[in-house]
Amino acid sequence: MIGFCYLEKERFPEYADALFSVLHGNMNAIAPTGQSREADFACWSQAMGEQLKSESRSVILIFYRPTQELAGYFQYSVSDGVFFMEDIQFKPEFQGKHNIFRELYSFVFEHLEDFSVVRANASKRNTKSMGVLRHLGLVSVGENKTGRSYCFRGTKEDLMRWYTGGRR
Repeated sequence: MIGFCYLEKERFPEYADALFSVLHGNMNAIAPTGQSREADFACWSQAMGEQLKSESRSVILIFYRPTQELAGYFQYSVSDGVFFMEDIQFKPEFQGKHNIFRELYSFVFEHLEDFSVVRANASKRNTKSMGVLRHLGLVSVGENKTGRSYCFRGTKEDLMRWYTGGRR
């Protein structure tokens, strides 16, 4: 039902509006910026374009297979043994359905091996995201520099424990 593929970075402009639509739909409900969609898109697309220049950063596109509809995306980086889950977004109609998280991490584990630490940030306004990170085995270890997000940390083993349901 759900399919995954890596975004070819040079194709970002083709996917930018669709990716931003998923993000904007979710974040507008949690932490609206007060700017127009166009202003938010311009700021986000410029920053995302810069971020994608980094070799350590990747984006996984998440598709609903029967229709090839973009259901969401997962942006992460891996550097110096740290798997940093930067952004995960699903359209509301796919949240909590189709076992997306478990299938996504199955895809991730097939492609990543060289990490031992897992990190993520969650906006203080996004209690759902904080709950997901805790469910994945991460713990809050403080705040980010701006004070608007909590920083979470765990290990590959913590993530694998969640993924395998405690079976090893």
